[in-house]
Amino acid sequence: MARTIPCLVEVFAESIMAQDNAESANEGNRQARICSEAFKELVSEYGDEGREALKSLFEHPYPRVRCVSAAFLLRYDTCESLRVLRELEKGSGLVAFGASQSIKNWENGDWELDPEGGFR
Repeated sequence: MARTIPCLVEVFAESIMAQDNAESANEGNRQARICSEAFKELVSEYGDEGREALKSLFEHPYPRVRCVSAAFLLRYDTCESLRVLRELEKGSGLVAFGASQSIKNWENGDWELDPEGGFR
């Protein structure tokens, strides 16, 4: 049985925060996989309803959660995702760099976090 939309959104956000607090590269990579898998499940099971729920993270208090959720939703809601990323890009540190790289990859056509044809 599929997990609920709120559960998957929570797993997505918590895995991002856990990745930042990981004490090893292996743990950080494990959390990144959990984040990606939660997104894939959210989209595969719930489609645009799941994507729309993920947009709630655009207002999350943790900046990297906002950054990653906006990066994942660039194809679904380009305008709002770019607004979030451009706001974060103005800051400093890894979040600003991640936002900048997400924008660059989107503009260069190198972005593939939510393929139009779905996941294989």
